[in-house]
Amino acid sequence: MRKHLHERRAEPSVYKKNSPVCRLGLATLVLYLYYFIGAVNIVEVVRQTNLFYYAMAFVAFLVSVVFYSLSWHSLLRNLNVKAKVRKVLLFAWARMFFDATFPDPRWSRTYLKPTCCPRLQVKI
Repeated sequence: MRKHLHERRAEPSVYKKNSPVCRLGLATLVLYLYYFIGAVNIVEVVRQTNLFYYAMAFVAFLVSVVFYSLSWHSLLRNLNVKAKVRKVLLFAWARMFFDATFPDPRWSRTYLKPTCCPRLQVKI
């Protein structure tokens, strides 16, 4: 059976679009740590730290991201924007990463809106 012309092709997933960029960034970070910091120095510093405090800080950060995402999901739902909690969580996670990495917050919004939320529909 032939497909109708008005049927849209499935858009590539956000994960597939951004996967090469994430992999390149991770590879760059690993190369930087290996060549400029040194593996021996990293292991030495990790041995001297109390990992309990870092683990607790990471858990607190995860909890804050979840609550931040739930608050945005609630706001979006009140504005009749169809968005799943998972998508809002991923968008919040990516936005927090970009805001922490790049000092200009306009850049993260400009990049993340079209790539992470291309099909959010607003019904007013």
